[in-house]
Amino acid sequence: MLGLREKSTDHQAVNIISVLEKCEERYPGIMGLYAQLSESTHPNFEGLCFGYSRIEHDNYVTEYSNNMSALYAEELVPAMELYMFVFEHEYNTEWLKQFEQLEAWITENDERLEATKGGSGGV
Repeated sequence: MLGLREKSTDHQAVNIISVLEKCEERYPGIMGLYAQLSESTHPNFEGLCFGYSRIEHDNYVTEYSNNMSALYAEELVPAMELYMFVFEHEYNTEWLKQFEQLEAWITENDERLEATKGGSGGV
């Protein structure tokens, strides 16, 4: 949230693909689900053509219609349910563990942290 790609800050921009690659280690298949959801949300040129037209190449005819539901509707709800399950698990279980570890670290390092509070030294 702090980083910018144009590097005007000291903070590194975080790419969603980098985050999902880390998630793939714990939740195999999440990158594939992301690809499916992305294609229906913001399709590339070919996806747009298939999503909104039917082409008869032999007759040089193009029929424009919304095919997105036919292409993706069956997959979207299960994919979103899985993503929400992962989010809920990470938020309710993993985050809690990490926060407890942070609290323990703060308790263990309280004296050192207090000594640096006034800017008198680095951690």
